[in-house]
Amino acid sequence: GLTVTADHVGSGQSSVDKILSKKDAIESKTNDNVARIKAFGGVLSDHPLITVDDAQIPSILFLLKKYVFQFHGYKFAGIFNNGCVAEEDIGKVSDKDCAAIRDLIETKKITASKLQIPNYQNNDEHYAMIFAELLKAWLDELQPPLLQPLPSTF
Repeated sequence: GLTVTADHVGSGQSSVDKILSKKDAIESKTNDNVARIKAFGGVLSDHPLITVDDAQIPSILFLLKKYVFQFHGYKFAGIFNNGCVAEEDIGKVSDKDCAAIRDLIETKKITASKLQIPNYQNNDEHYAMIFAELLKAWLDELQPPLLQPLPSTF
């Protein structure tokens, strides 16, 4: 597997990790007693925020964007056009891979300062596509949807 940890300065925790570890972060326990964060779905105002360039953004959005860039997603045309598919196809990622990375985020094995991927494949495009798909899933699962249909003015 792959384990990457960011170098920390000062307190030993990144600001994203501090936000995610706050008491008011939404957490639940699964049957296997692994602490989980509610990173996807729900109401936008329930998501922990991080300050980036004087703007407050959801920490999960920062995390997903960080890994799209870390895996050089900007080099791959159409990474947001592909979807997760039931079975792996050339140029696509599987539902299983997307679900596995999502689970690693929700169990805090992937944070803004730590990336632990078991059975890591040295394939930047593959992982960039997974994080791009998770970014789309995060937007899709917000309630109410972030992008609402515009009323007809005609």
